[in-house]
Amino acid sequence: MIRQCRCSEHGKPPELTKEVWDGLTRYWRDPDSIRVAESCSASRQTVDGHGHGLMLHSTGQKPHAGVRLNMVRANLQRLGCRVEDRQTQLTQHSTDRLPATLSTLEVDRIYEAVVPKKKGRTLGIGSVNDVPRATSSYGQRLDDEVTQLHNELDST
Repeated sequence: MIRQCRCSEHGKPPELTKEVWDGLTRYWRDPDSIRVAESCSASRQTVDGHGHGLMLHSTGQKPHAGVRLNMVRANLQRLGCRVEDRQTQLTQHSTDRLPATLSTLEVDRIYEAVVPKKKGRTLGIGSVNDVPRATSSYGQRLDDEVTQLHNELDST
């Protein structure tokens, strides 16, 4: 079986060079190309177990940027909910009942737990994947330093 383009009945389209047209003709006659085309055609014609036939795209195209934006929105919503939940927990368990605010380190930990990983890298943070993260011991040392400085200020 030789596949032909719609314009083959009129010959080579004027916008194609002879070399391109000959290359396309060779491709259409190649047994591997014919096998792949027939396999794809059979897949498109498949009827599922419920008797549904061809699956047509009805929502239109969605560019990669749109898919990425939807993913980022969903991740930010989950992150926001988890951060709010954690802050509510901390506020309820605090003795003064003042609203709690999470540190950047705590928000980063929640983000890494919420956002999916691809090839071992956290999505959405770009080249930050390659930057060493602050560890909990680093955060604790920083908190200790701040507390010490506050104490020194109070004593003077």
